[in-house]
Amino acid sequence: MSMTRIEEIWLALQREARSSPLENGVFRLRRTSERTTLDIYAGVDSNHCTLIAIGLKNRPSQIDLKSSALQCFRLQRADKSWLQVLRLEQKGLETVFGRLCQDLVNEAEEMQSEQALANLFSERLRAWKKLFDLTGGELLSLECIKGLIAELVVMNDLIENSPSEDLRTIAGGWVGPLGHDQDFILPQGCLEVKAVSPNASEVQISSLTQLASDQPLELWIVRLLSATGTPGAWNLNNLSSVIEGKLSEDRIALRTFRDRLIEAGYVEHPGYDSFCFTVTEIKRFQVAAAFPKLTVSNVPEGVSGATYRLSIEALQPFDSGLEQ
Repeated sequence: MSMTRIEEIWLALQREARSSPLENGVFRLRRTSERTTLDIYAGVDSNHCTLIAIGLKNRPSQIDLKSSALQCFRLQRADKSWLQVLRLEQKGLETVFGRLCQDLVNEAEEMQSEQALANLFSERLRAWKKLFDLTGGELLSLECIKGLIAELVVMNDLIENSPSEDLRTIAGGWVGPLGHDQDFILPQGCLEVKAVSPNASEVQISSLTQLASDQPLELWIVRLLSATGTPGAWNLNNLSSVIEGKLSEDRIALRTFRDRLIEAGYVEHPGYDSFCFTVTEIKRFQVAAAFPKLTVSNVPEGVSGATYRLSIEALQPFDSGLEQ
């Protein structure tokens, strides 16, 4: 996996800092792009910590992150302008931090005003804090990886079978990362996606609300076979990249998708290349009135939550007949 532009700048600045050490508390900054007139910098400090900063004419609002991995602060420069700085405090997270910062730089290149840049910076920082709080900058668990791949496989299929004007609807309809009961809420109904192994006979339902909806609801079961090293197999890096390519013609859809990936705890990382899967089958089931399920409305009074398993064989009468 190649370095981002901002990672290359950090590497060059760290080399300079080693040959010409910085005084304590001093930063070495370099503009990240010539494609914008706004001031966006990559930098390192006297401890070789990497950082990103934006230059602003007016004093920015203080952002209190309360994160062990990230520190945000503001500084006034000699010309009375300001820097708002985000510094990576935790070693070992440089790759993740680099991907996040490059994404911010790419988005900022489209901004036309300092206020828009400051707002973007603030929004991204809060999303990044949530990411680091969720994962500690580490890779997702295997279970989470498989679940996310299954959701992305379904999203890819939806995009493939929808007109381009629906891209924004599909990206915005992926609401699983936001904590909704179902993974997709679309105009035609809701979709709940489950990843299982090729030989699985059961699927786990995690709550009383997961198979309950006022809209038409389908349960999609995606069978994934571990296939590390197999040509054409999906991993989070290549699958998210393919979807980004398909969404690239709609900037808002692409931005929404990238934000949802962060909400799901994912940032591109070479470690994910080791977790590859092929899709052996996708089955769709209509969650009709007679569908076997536990919901708030059909459990005994006093039952406030439940996790349960469904026999996949018992779901066959509800098969939509639309295998993917």
